[in-house]
Amino acid sequence: MKKLFGMTLIALAGWLATGCAADDGNETMPSGNSGQPMLAAQAVDLTLNPGWEWRMEEANTLFVIRSAEELAAHVTGGEGVAAEVDFSRYSVLFASGRATNGIQQILKTYEAQPNGGHLLTVELLLNDTEEAPLWNVAMLVPAVPVSDDVELEVKVSDGYDQAIHREGVTLPLNDLTLNLGWEWRTDEETDLYIIRSDDQLRAHMKRWGTTTRPADIDFSRFAVLFVPGRSGSNVAKLERALTFSSGFSLDITVYQGMLTVIEDWYVAVYVASAVADSQLKYTLEYTQRRPD
Repeated sequence: MKKLFGMTLIALAGWLATGCAADDGNETMPSGNSGQPMLAAQAVDLTLNPGWEWRMEEANTLFVIRSAEELAAHVTGGEGVAAEVDFSRYSVLFASGRATNGIQQILKTYEAQPNGGHLLTVELLLNDTEEAPLWNVAMLVPAVPVSDDVELEVKVSDGYDQAIHREGVTLPLNDLTLNLGWEWRTDEETDLYIIRSDDQLRAHMKRWGTTTRPADIDFSRFAVLFVPGRSGSNVAKLERALTFSSGFSLDITVYQGMLTVIEDWYVAVYVASAVADSQLKYTLEYTQRRPD
């Protein structure tokens, strides 16, 4: 089976500033790839320039990088400058390791400690897929003097159900890939159908001369969420997300185009059984606004 959940990196960088350095003396971090400057007291993800990759180092070890030469020792593969960093003002914190299961999400915080040092906390939210992916974290922070201590704490939340029961967490979704000879029915009422077996899956299918299973999915561990619909205009884009905030919600946004044609659409994704067995709801929005 294909990897069920990919790695998703989300920076917990605090509050965004909207302009350049303020008159009160607060410097701003470089805008980087995000295009949005941040307060100097914050930490942001550092993205390498195209062609460059981080070297995977000793597991759960933090490296405080204070110069371009030190940065070069931790990257490989590219040409030119790996990343534009003013090391007179900023340092790079880099850590890597390997997870015991698939990584659902990585959460990061960088905080000052009472003893005068700093703590980088990396929390791995694991799902129940049988894989052991590599992970790395690279953060741009205000310059760390050689005399200052920076500690690393790696936390692991075992189990998909434990990892995602947090307010405001957005979970990556995976589309269900059908085997040849099968396609979804889109003539059903627009509703959330929770599919937990091959027989239930076939009930939502059209079959064209095949005896294979509709899809290669382990229903002892996963369930399929299926929502069909029909738009009064052409579908320019369709977005869907699974969020948790006092319960799970499959949120669907259909961006309609300007053509006056009727177009069917559907969402078919698979999730852990723990999600399907919870108080799961869905939201649906049609809009003619241009997607970002």
